[in-house]
Amino acid sequence: MKKKSILIVILPVLLILFAGAMQKRNAEQSSAIAQSAAIEERITGNVVTLDPNGSNSYTTFAPELPATVGRVPQLDPKTGVYVEEAKPNLFYVTDGIYQSAFLKTEEGVIVFDAPPSFAHALPGVLQRYAVGEPIVYLVYSHGHTDHVGGTAVFADVPDLQVVAPVAVAESIAARGNPGILMPTLTYEDQYSFSLGGETV
Repeated sequence: MKKKSILIVILPVLLILFAGAMQKRNAEQSSAIAQSAAIEERITGNVVTLDPNGSNSYTTFAPELPATVGRVPQLDPKTGVYVEEAKPNLFYVTDGIYQSAFLKTEEGVIVFDAPPSFAHALPGVLQRYAVGEPIVYLVYSHGHTDHVGGTAVFADVPDLQVVAPVAVAESIAARGNPGILMPTLTYEDQYSFSLGGETV
């Protein structure tokens, strides 16, 4: 009976001590977090809360952010892309994440990149904005799949010239990806060409 009564007395005492230790640890952690935030604020002035009504909200140091959200391109529900004529005859195409572009000239169209996320829509976009114009060049900005992984949509374009750095061509050849068109014109450091009065 003595062992049970000792255990009954010790257990609540241990629980009280444990709870007290936890409260103390939590208080120390809260204090450390507050001190860290105060130090960061003194050093950088960039302590930010997600509460838009707070005095140190993101809207205080970056009031343009809400307006930026309003500039997100409205994708065409049929094509899944947004197309904008950035300059006369130079078009920007995006799915909201990846980009492509094309330039209309008097002798045909130059396409820059074909991301796999929306490459399927590019032929239709080109038919709409460059009616009847042949696609003459496809230019790779670089060899990452998110930029050139959809180029197979242009596989049937007659006499298409695919332009890329030598290193990109070597990388594509090494990967052996059938969904990416092999470059037909390669260059080391830089390359320039003209089409229909436009120089790229």
